[in-house]
Amino acid sequence: MDTETANKILQKNREKQQKKNEREKLRRQALGDEWKKRNMELQQAYRDREKNKLEEARAKQEAEIKKQVKKEVKKEVKKQVKKTEEKPVVKIVKNTGKMISNYERTGIKGLTENTTKTYITRIKVVHRELSKTELNVELLTKIFLGKGEGDDEDKLLKNMEYLKDVDLLIKTIEDRYENLESRKGHLTAFTTLISYMECLNKINYGKIRAKLEEVNNSLYDIRGENQAKENEGIIEDFDEEIIMGNSEKIKVSSDKLIYQFYTLQPPRRLDDVVKIELISEDYELDKLDAKKNYIVINENDKPKEIIYLAYKTNKNYGKQIIQIVNDNLKEIIQYHIKKQKLKIGDKLFQYKRSGDLGVAIKRIFTRIYLKQITLNDIRHSYITYELREQRTANYLNNLAMMMGHSKEEQQLYKRV
Repeated sequence: MDTETANKILQKNREKQQKKNEREKLRRQALGDEWKKRNMELQQAYRDREKNKLEEARAKQEAEIKKQVKKEVKKEVKKQVKKTEEKPVVKIVKNTGKMISNYERTGIKGLTENTTKTYITRIKVVHRELSKTELNVELLTKIFLGKGEGDDEDKLLKNMEYLKDVDLLIKTIEDRYENLESRKGHLTAFTTLISYMECLNKINYGKIRAKLEEVNNSLYDIRGENQAKENEGIIEDFDEEIIMGNSEKIKVSSDKLIYQFYTLQPPRRLDDVVKIELISEDYELDKLDAKKNYIVINENDKPKEIIYLAYKTNKNYGKQIIQIVNDNLKEIIQYHIKKQKLKIGDKLFQYKRSGDLGVAIKRIFTRIYLKQITLNDIRHSYITYELREQRTANYLNNLAMMMGHSKEEQQLYKRV
């Protein structure tokens, strides 16, 4: 296209636009006030549409910002929870094979005197229903305490012939005790006794053990969070600063060790702890004595980890290796080892029986908290304290393993 043609086209367009503007001007003059009013309405409608668009855009932008902030906060909280929920690493080495009794697994017989008395009291009631003879309490006591010898078990079986008919025994307990707690208590006494009686067929143990677990499972289903009893010695706070402050009140170093051992980490059962012996870092796990537990120390007597082999729930968790991560706990253990001049193979706590350790714990904690506190109270308190915060499934699993019990039992330990 040449310049002249282009100029003609532009000129023609200008003239066309000018005529259009003149026509519009004449139309507006003809309409007068009516046009002005309509024009104002159209302009207002346009402004409203634009305002709505702007508000909608701002709202969407704010929503996106809030969403992003929430996402970042959630990510940060997750990071913080992960950080605060760090616990001693629990390494599990599972055992294989069928379910067996604690005695068959460890080779150790023997209850405490208090437990023996409790079990015999329960057995007496059932014995009166199933036998016309007087229960041989003296012989039964020897068996429960692990002091049976020669043909003592055969003599006891003659006195308690109904032990051979375990189905009848179970039915008698079920008929007499509708309350599951009572039923569990009596089944537990007979289950332990039958596990000690090598003269009985293992099928007897399998049957009564299966029934005991059935009752246990029923209890887990119906028992929720437990109310603390009036006389229960609940500890409200396991904050490390408070624990260390309380430790200053304890003058005897061995007592201080017990206090910190049961508060600066998840508290284990008495029998688990009383079996702990010192072992060096170069140990071989498969060569350790399955009837003992161990604490691993380095050449400077500094503790690294605890190995639990002999404990109540071994069949569930197998060999447990729990790292010691609390610095204050490491320090008191190291100090105790050096002060007592302990060496490899020595027991960490110088108590022959778990009951003796239990007495010491009760004495130490009762003096600090000015109310009677047993290990059972400490375990209830520790779980209750831990579960005050929302916890992840992994955290709860970890806590249960470190305390040597199941997740179901952990919920039963909680107090409200």
